Amino acid sequence: MTTPLSSGIRVEDILNVDVSKLCKLNELYSKIKSNLGESNSGERSISENTVPYIYGGRPAIYGEFPHMGALGWRSATKRNKWVYKCGATLISKKFMLTAAHCSYAPLYHGVANTKPEIVQLGDKFIKHEDEYRRELNKCYDTFGDLIIEYKRHTGRTIDDNDGPKYISIEKIIKHDDYNSPERYYDIAIVELAEAVNFGPLIRPACLWNNPETSSLDKVSITGWGATHAGSNIGAEELQVAEIDIIEDEICNKLLEERHSRLWSGLSDHQLCAGVLEGGIDSCDGDSGGPLQVEINLKLRESIKKWPMYYEVAVTAFSFKCGRPNTPSIYTKTASFIDWIEDQVWL
Repeated sequence: MTTPLSSGIRVEDILNVDVSKLCKLNELYSKIKSNLGESNSGERSISENTVPYIYGGRPAIYGEFPHMGALGWRSATKRNKWVYKCGATLISKKFMLTAAHCSYAPLYHGVANTKPEIVQLGDKFIKHEDEYRRELNKCYDTFGDLIIEYKRHTGRTIDDNDGPKYISIEKIIKHDDYNSPERYYDIAIVELAEAVNFGPLIRPACLWNNPETSSLDKVSITGWGATHAGSNIGAEELQVAEIDIIEDEICNKLLEERHSRLWSGLSDHQLCAGVLEGGIDSCDGDSGGPLQVEINLKLRESIKKWPMYYEVAVTAFSFKCGRPNTPSIYTKTASFIDWIEDQVWL
């Protein structure tokens, strides 16, 4: 027996089915969008041109961003260890979105191969796997009502089998118009070697398919980059920060002196975001991760604690992270919906 909710979406739709299909088929798009408003060495790679950090953020809580994944390269110096250099967003059981330049890292970055080989899902820690067990109780405390609801409708609850997961990468599909080291069309699809099972800590994001972003107030960014200026050591714990979308005209004026042969201003498929006062930003180490907005499902209280998001854009690049009047650049998902669907759902 199904349980209808006030929005017309069933509990089972949220807890126990392929949410990405619901997004694609507009079962969520049509109901939710109204709540938000209509309106090789030559490649550019993960480099030290910018300092890699989400800066001025806070640690995420378990399950807060269940679509968030980390791309891992095999370490050149530590056996059976991984070096995580980019984020990615789960959008279906076998596919993730990331930045095209995240498909390559130079060997002098301490990696054994230039291509990432795995994705980690279902954990906010990327270096100490034992943190998962220690932090699991916090997830119970935070999502207690939701876990009861989840168990009622699925017959199971959160346990060690829910995370973390380490999935091999089958291939990375860069957009055809991406031309490294230029900074346009910086988007790619990661195909996983096996399908993942959705659960309390691993679920996909929906894709924002409206070219207009003026209706969005605050958006958030997430990543495992370093957390303070001058550091090149990534965070062990997923960080989140709220930033603002900056109008194109304002952004182009602010960044005019940053124009070069690689980037000569915003394209229609890019947006600009940050905090103009400075102090909060995403940077190169957070590349590939999402700029997102939480979906207001208008569900009953227990299910409201189940977070779902639109990915509005993919983190592409920044200039000097956290500097006043120096926002970062993101690749809009809405500009690539047809391309993504051709790769993922056809």
